[in-house]
Amino acid sequence: MKKIYFSGGILFYFGSPAGYLDKDKVVLDAMFQKEDILRYLTEKEGKEVAVQEGIYDSLAEQAAAGQLPTALDGSGSHTGERQEDSFLPRMLRIYRLKKEQPIMMRFTSLAEREKRGFGKPGIREYELAYEGSIPDFDMEKIWDIYSRKDINGHPLSISDVIALSCGGISRYFYVDRTCFQEIDFIS
Repeated sequence: MKKIYFSGGILFYFGSPAGYLDKDKVVLDAMFQKEDILRYLTEKEGKEVAVQEGIYDSLAEQAAAGQLPTALDGSGSHTGERQEDSFLPRMLRIYRLKKEQPIMMRFTSLAEREKRGFGKPGIREYELAYEGSIPDFDMEKIWDIYSRKDINGHPLSISDVIALSCGGISRYFYVDRTCFQEIDFIS
């Protein structure tokens, strides 16, 4: 068995999925941030390396479900490009209003926020409260899990913003009273 190899766009380290190719860089799980693998990726493969938490968990779940390439013996070839996006980790980020934001902005619907003169939510008003990988983008499941989970002092709440990302593409949702409203969340 090869020590480090690519198969179908997935980076394997002693047979374990350690990361994946994303255009001209390799996204590597933090627990595989070791000198030998970093040297291999940068010197031999000539790739930039981005280290992220939760990559292994996501890839291992997909491997268990039979969704990763089957050539886990090191015989897979390295093509330099992704074969498909189905194995890319799905990332969840939860943003919460910064403490210095007005109290009247908190726990309000999007319509009430705008009615009070605060306008549309902007990323400068928020800070990252949580980041992790998730198996899918089912908003009801996200609500069921994170509305009961303590995230820096309280669970997912109205006025929080959820970011769902996969393969460099992100969508943002304002947690409203009865639904999730997709928003632009750039400025």
